[in-house]
Amino acid sequence: MPAVSLEPRIVALGERAAAALAHSGGALQLIPGFTETPYRLAGEDIIWIGTRGEAHPRAVFVDAPLETMALAWDAPPRPAGRHDHGTLDRERTAPLFAELARRCRELGEPRGLGKLLIGLAPPFPLDLRADTARALAAAVVMGDTQAFEHAGMRLLGVGGGLTPSGDDFVGAALFTLHHLGEAQWQGAADALLAAIPTRSHAISAALFADLASGESFEPLHQLLAAVPLGVAAMLDPARRLAAIGHSSGWDMLTGMIAAVTGSFKEHCNTH
Repeated sequence: MPAVSLEPRIVALGERAAAALAHSGGALQLIPGFTETPYRLAGEDIIWIGTRGEAHPRAVFVDAPLETMALAWDAPPRPAGRHDHGTLDRERTAPLFAELARRCRELGEPRGLGKLLIGLAPPFPLDLRADTARALAAAVVMGDTQAFEHAGMRLLGVGGGLTPSGDDFVGAALFTLHHLGEAQWQGAADALLAAIPTRSHAISAALFADLASGESFEPLHQLLAAVPLGVAAMLDPARRLAAIGHSSGWDMLTGMIAAVTGSFKEHCNTH
């Protein structure tokens, strides 16, 4: 009888994960300091492995919990998280994201830097960088790339959790600017990408790089794809985005709103 593989089987995976596993042949390594997380090294790249969650370029969905340091690798059955929503128009997009911000309580109770959307200070230590987050948003309105870069540098690495809130916020702002097609921000993005490995940690730096290049969790892409359909269509992907992590989803959503509207003045409705 043929040997039975004990490794979990891949159900779906993102393009970045597929390339990494093809290079490593399914062999995995622990990431020093992050051995209890669902992240692993496949070759020289970081991937995420789990049985459920939101699609991401680095995500690998398997049919059973991972208990080995290898995956049964063959041709992937289907890709996960591929989107083509085109370049957004700021003039049309800004009022829709402003309305989404006003309706943010429909997504749940804001957490992390999402507290800024309801006019409250975020929890420590994020409260010490609330003005910096506002400065980053204002820099978008003014088209001031240096001010944006300065504020972004002060936010990198700030906050708890597996990915610091500041990383998620700035990364999602860059993600949104990328899809707005505004090339003037690329210099700031490059500087922040160069800085994050020493201001944060390897996993967050990898996810930040994906955001800065316009790739991330499926709800971010679906939120942008829903823009032509209006705010009502944007609520479901925004709700799924807000549900990611402890506050990561809210941090990313707030970064998107900052990059599109340039402000937190339009606080969320109380009802």
